[in-house]
Amino acid sequence: MIPASLAALSAIWGVLASLVFRRFTNRQAVRAVINRIYARLLEIRLCSEEPSLVWRAQKALIVENLRFLARIAPAVLIMSVPFASLYSQFDAIYGAAPLEVGRTAIVTLLGDAPAVLQTPPGIDIETPPVKDSADHEISWRIRALAATRGQLSPAARHSQEP
Repeated sequence: MIPASLAALSAIWGVLASLVFRRFTNRQAVRAVINRIYARLLEIRLCSEEPSLVWRAQKALIVENLRFLARIAPAVLIMSVPFASLYSQFDAIYGAAPLEVGRTAIVTLLGDAPAVLQTPPGIDIETPPVKDSADHEISWRIRALAATRGQLSPAARHSQEP
Protein backbone atom coordinates (compact mmCIF):
# COMPACT_ATOMS: atom_id res chain seq x y z
CA MET A 1 0.00 0.00 0.00
CA ILE A 2 2.80 2.44 0.83
CA PRO A 3 4.59 2.10 -2.56
CA ALA A 4 1.29 2.69 -4.38
CA SER A 5 0.44 5.73 -2.28
CA LEU A 6 3.95 7.11 -2.75
CA ALA A 7 3.65 6.65 -6.53
CA ALA A 8 0.26 8.38 -6.53
CA LEU A 9 1.55 11.29 -4.43
CA SER A 10 4.59 11.62 -6.71
CA ALA A 11 2.36 11.76 -9.78
CA ILE A 12 0.11 14.38 -8.18
CA TRP A 13 3.16 16.44 -7.11
CA GLY A 14 4.62 16.20 -10.62
CA VAL A 15 1.40 17.42 -12.23
CA LEU A 16 1.11 20.24 -9.68
CA ALA A 17 4.74 21.28 -10.24
CA SER A 18 4.24 21.21 -14.01
CA LEU A 19 1.17 23.44 -13.75
CA VAL A 20 2.93 25.90 -11.42
CA PHE A 21 6.03 26.09 -13.64
CA ARG A 22 3.90 26.60 -16.76
CA ARG A 23 1.91 29.36 -15.10
CA PHE A 24 4.71 31.23 -13.31
CA THR A 25 7.68 30.99 -15.69
CA ASN A 26 8.29 32.48 -19.10
CA ARG A 27 9.11 29.35 -21.12
CA GLN A 28 10.71 31.24 -24.02
CA ALA A 29 13.02 33.12 -21.66
CA VAL A 30 13.94 29.92 -19.81
CA ARG A 31 14.64 28.13 -23.10
CA ALA A 32 16.84 31.03 -24.25
CA VAL A 33 18.86 30.90 -21.02
CA ILE A 34 19.27 27.13 -21.28
CA ASN A 35 20.49 27.52 -24.87
CA ARG A 36 23.06 30.09 -23.71
CA ILE A 37 24.19 27.68 -20.97
CA TYR A 38 24.71 24.98 -23.62
CA ALA A 39 26.63 27.48 -25.74
CA ARG A 40 28.94 28.36 -22.84
CA LEU A 41 29.57 24.68 -22.13
CA LEU A 42 30.44 24.10 -25.79
CA GLU A 43 32.67 27.17 -25.70
CA ILE A 44 34.59 25.72 -22.74
CA ARG A 45 35.03 22.43 -24.56
CA LEU A 46 36.06 23.98 -27.88
CA CYS A 47 38.48 26.48 -26.36
CA SER A 48 39.97 24.11 -23.78
CA GLU A 49 43.52 24.91 -24.86
CA GLU A 50 43.15 28.67 -24.33
CA PRO A 51 42.91 29.33 -20.56
CA SER A 52 41.80 32.95 -20.86
CA LEU A 53 38.84 31.98 -23.09
CA VAL A 54 37.91 29.11 -20.79
CA TRP A 55 38.00 31.45 -17.78
CA ARG A 56 35.78 33.99 -19.57
CA ALA A 57 33.34 31.22 -20.61
CA GLN A 58 33.20 29.91 -17.04
CA LYS A 59 32.37 33.37 -15.69
CA ALA A 60 29.67 33.74 -18.35
CA LEU A 61 28.35 30.27 -17.47
CA ILE A 62 27.95 31.31 -13.84
CA VAL A 63 26.06 34.43 -14.91
CA GLU A 64 23.76 32.37 -17.16
CA ASN A 65 23.08 29.91 -14.35
CA LEU A 66 22.11 32.80 -12.08
CA ARG A 67 19.78 34.10 -14.80
CA PHE A 68 18.23 30.65 -15.06
CA LEU A 69 17.67 30.53 -11.30
CA ALA A 70 16.10 33.99 -11.40
CA ARG A 71 13.71 32.88 -14.17
CA ILE A 72 12.46 29.84 -12.23
CA ALA A 73 12.54 31.44 -8.75
CA PRO A 74 8.82 32.40 -8.60
CA ALA A 75 7.69 28.84 -9.35
CA VAL A 76 10.25 27.35 -6.98
CA LEU A 77 9.13 29.66 -4.16
CA ILE A 78 5.49 28.79 -4.76
CA MET A 79 6.25 25.05 -4.73
CA SER A 80 8.40 25.37 -1.60
CA VAL A 81 5.42 26.40 0.56
CA PRO A 82 3.46 23.13 0.28
CA PHE A 83 6.68 21.10 0.21
CA ALA A 84 7.90 22.62 3.49
CA SER A 85 4.55 22.10 5.17
CA LEU A 86 4.22 18.46 4.05
CA TYR A 87 7.84 17.32 4.38
CA SER A 88 7.72 16.20 8.01
CA GLN A 89 4.45 14.29 7.52
CA PHE A 90 5.77 12.49 4.44
CA ASP A 91 9.09 11.76 6.14
CA ALA A 92 7.25 10.17 9.06
CA ILE A 93 5.36 7.88 6.66
CA TYR A 94 7.88 7.19 3.88
CA GLY A 95 11.24 7.94 5.50
CA ALA A 96 13.56 5.16 6.61
CA ALA A 97 16.71 5.22 8.71
CA PRO A 98 18.51 2.71 10.88
CA LEU A 99 17.68 2.72 14.56
CA GLU A 100 20.70 3.94 16.53
CA VAL A 101 22.00 1.74 19.36
CA GLY A 102 20.31 2.74 22.62
CA ARG A 103 17.45 4.60 20.92
CA THR A 104 13.81 3.58 21.03
CA ALA A 105 11.17 3.56 18.33
CA ILE A 106 7.49 2.78 18.07
CA VAL A 107 6.59 -0.02 15.67
CA THR A 108 2.99 -0.09 14.50
CA LEU A 109 1.26 -2.98 12.78
CA LEU A 110 -1.90 -2.23 10.85
CA GLY A 111 -4.67 -4.81 11.11
CA ASP A 112 -6.95 -6.54 13.58
CA ALA A 113 -5.28 -9.93 13.90
CA PRO A 114 -3.63 -10.51 17.27
CA ALA A 115 0.09 -10.74 16.66
CA VAL A 116 3.45 -10.91 18.29
CA LEU A 117 6.44 -9.05 16.98
CA GLN A 118 9.52 -11.05 16.02
CA THR A 119 12.78 -9.12 16.17
CA PRO A 120 16.35 -9.96 15.21
CA PRO A 121 18.97 -10.39 17.95
CA GLY A 122 20.01 -7.00 19.32
CA ILE A 123 16.49 -5.53 19.26
CA ASP A 124 14.50 -5.61 22.50
CA ILE A 125 10.73 -5.23 22.73
CA GLU A 126 10.21 -2.97 25.76
CA THR A 127 6.41 -2.91 25.98
CA PRO A 128 3.62 -5.39 25.50
CA PRO A 129 1.49 -4.77 22.41
CA VAL A 130 -0.88 -1.81 22.68
CA LYS A 131 -4.00 -2.36 20.59
CA ASP A 132 -6.00 0.54 19.16
CA SER A 133 -9.28 -1.01 18.04
CA ALA A 134 -10.60 2.21 16.52
CA ASP A 135 -7.68 2.57 14.09
CA HIS A 136 -7.00 -1.18 13.79
CA GLU A 137 -3.39 -0.83 14.95
CA ILE A 138 -1.07 -2.67 17.32
CA SER A 139 2.04 -0.85 18.57
CA TRP A 140 5.22 -1.83 20.44
CA ARG A 141 8.16 0.18 21.73
CA ILE A 142 11.47 -1.35 20.74
CA ARG A 143 15.07 -0.50 21.65
CA ALA A 144 18.26 -1.25 19.73
CA LEU A 145 20.67 -2.94 22.15
CA ALA A 146 23.42 -3.60 19.60
CA ALA A 147 24.17 -3.00 15.96
CA THR A 148 22.27 -5.64 14.02
CA ARG A 149 20.69 -6.41 10.70
CA GLY A 150 17.33 -8.00 10.21
CA GLN A 151 13.65 -7.52 9.70
CA LEU A 152 10.88 -6.97 12.18
CA SER A 153 8.03 -9.29 11.33
CA PRO A 154 4.62 -9.98 12.80
CA ALA A 155 3.74 -13.56 13.62
CA ALA A 156 0.24 -14.76 14.41
CA ARG A 157 -0.18 -15.64 18.05
CA HIS A 158 -0.95 -19.32 18.48
CA SER A 159 -3.67 -20.18 20.93
CA GLN A 160 -2.47 -22.38 23.76
CA GLU A 161 -4.67 -25.32 24.56
CA PRO A 162 -4.71 -26.82 28.09
